[in-house]
Amino acid sequence: MLYTVAIGLSAFLLFLIEPLISKILLPRFGGGASIWITSLVFFQAMLLVGYGFTHFVVRRIGLQRHMILTALLLAVSLVFLPVAVGNYQQLNLPPAAHLTLLLATAIGAPYFMLSTASPTLQYWIANDARLQQRNPYVLYGVSNLGSIAGLLTYPFILEPRLGNTPQSWLWSGLYLGYVGLMVWTIAQFLLYNRSARLATADTRLNLASNLRVRWIFQAMVPSALLIVVTHYLTLDVVNLPLLWIAPLILYLLSFVICFFFPAVSTPRPIRSLLGVLAILSLFVANHENFEFGFEVKLTAGLTCLFIICMIFHGDLERNKPNKRDLTDFYLQIAAGGVLGSLLTTMVAPLIFKSLFEFYVVPMVALYYVVATGFVLRPRLKQTLIASMLVATFVAWLRRDTGYMSDAIYRARSFYSTYTVEQLNTPPRARRLEAGTHIHGLQLIDHPYAHLPVSYYHTGTGISNIYKVLKPSSTALVGLGIGTVIEYGDAHEKFDVYELDPMVIDIAKHYFTILSHTKSHVRFYVGDARVQLREHPRNKYDLVVLDAFNSGSIPTHLVTEEALEEIFDHVKMHGAVAYHISNRRIDLLPVLNAIASRLDLAILYDDSTDDKDMREYAARWAVLTRDRTLIAKLQHEDFGWQRPPPRKVLWTDELSDIWSVMRWD
Repeated sequence: MLYTVAIGLSAFLLFLIEPLISKILLPRFGGGASIWITSLVFFQAMLLVGYGFTHFVVRRIGLQRHMILTALLLAVSLVFLPVAVGNYQQLNLPPAAHLTLLLATAIGAPYFMLSTASPTLQYWIANDARLQQRNPYVLYGVSNLGSIAGLLTYPFILEPRLGNTPQSWLWSGLYLGYVGLMVWTIAQFLLYNRSARLATADTRLNLASNLRVRWIFQAMVPSALLIVVTHYLTLDVVNLPLLWIAPLILYLLSFVICFFFPAVSTPRPIRSLLGVLAILSLFVANHENFEFGFEVKLTAGLTCLFIICMIFHGDLERNKPNKRDLTDFYLQIAAGGVLGSLLTTMVAPLIFKSLFEFYVVPMVALYYVVATGFVLRPRLKQTLIASMLVATFVAWLRRDTGYMSDAIYRARSFYSTYTVEQLNTPPRARRLEAGTHIHGLQLIDHPYAHLPVSYYHTGTGISNIYKVLKPSSTALVGLGIGTVIEYGDAHEKFDVYELDPMVIDIAKHYFTILSHTKSHVRFYVGDARVQLREHPRNKYDLVVLDAFNSGSIPTHLVTEEALEEIFDHVKMHGAVAYHISNRRIDLLPVLNAIASRLDLAILYDDSTDDKDMREYAARWAVLTRDRTLIAKLQHEDFGWQRPPPRKVLWTDELSDIWSVMRWD
């Protein structure tokens, strides 16, 4: 019971801290899908370090010394409680390195000790004289059940009810209890095994290298698919914790089922057929010629991930070694997991300009499923390989090179993928897409070349704000292609705050708005809240918040503290305009609640679309301390309305995206 509780609690804490600490850190890096994916790689890498430490230490210092060392390291890890993120500072580091450094300093030591728990405790069970007949591998299922419980606890219990600080204190208290439980477990082991012959150091290699390679591959592909599916889901909506953890839960659940009930994933033709259908459904749901709703894409992505994980993890369970080599087994599983993550998060962005790994990883899984699940004649097998290679090559031509498409430029940064398309149907235009969302569009036929269009056309709220307010200084948070700057004149100054420098380069080289404008434009690269703190108070007549990472909303720009900081830089007669068009998230109740708390007036405007002129329906909200400005806006444009009474307050401590999601 001690072993079971300790393993379950360690896994619970291990996976509870992942969304908890990520929720605190990710918004400071723009909140995009790539940020969560990078965090996921960090967590997997730490698991590998913990598994590797356990494997090599027990082989070299023996069991009793290992227990003493574990107790000492647990005591040292208490120095790092409570877990907390220090003051955020913009360091001169790549975003991935900066985020990794902050995660390591915030939770590195406790997370490392928790990552050693499962292989450590299972190794102790294998050497406990009282439990010689027990199968320690069953506790791998217990560990993954604890992980699932931790993941589910966060979005459904902690996130809606507690702020970040109480969550950190609660987690730290549970970790303190875990340390006490581990010390008690060590004491009980040594007490009851005093006369038993404890394991000593053993540096021999007991396993064939080809078996290790098989374990690594069978762990690598599901891990890579986990990253691909997670990116696929979060890129289109938002970095919602529930969408972070849903794929991860299914990934872990497959381990639980395969290690508790191995017969469920016994190789059969029906299992292989389900795998083939799942992968094909994923491709069909995401195909550009089909307009499926998000619910269909969500179902296809999660179903494919779960079935493929069941196949690979079922085969992994059948290849497990004798229990004396279990630390080696877990080390290879962790190595495969990290390798799969690194290939999809670090290597793929260097090779591909689009999310082409979305095709490569399922293709690899498809070949494995067919090759291991069906008896194929050599010629048929060769035909299958050739067909897959041709299909992958054609997909690469379309998705990565722009060949056979309207794309004239593709690029990929840490934050997103970017595509510039030439639209030749009248009126001709160039369009910037970030991920799956339009981030700007410019007409290229004279006399419309510099007419504001897309979400910024003359019928939108932002156009009306410029007519009434006539600002001389504007802070633009999120550049896109710079369409808002079209409303400026020679006397206006624009300070543009853009997180991704690649967006600035694209706007300068593939669109003419920035080169054409007579306004004075300055660029500041980095997080807007951090950058604004370096500027004087009461500087701007207008602050325009138009920051999206694909479809993701940087939630830290829509909190009470964020608006308070932003209004410190707005003149008394000035305003803050939010672009809140979104298919899945309704930010109006959040802005309404913040306006009430800060005694601000608020209006919103829903504009209609005109597809013939490439004008899109858009929702803009304006907040101001100047009540006369509100009256002027409503007098100029009767489209301005006061928001409905519903209010959802977000703070830096507590923000629940689930409460403002739209599913209709």
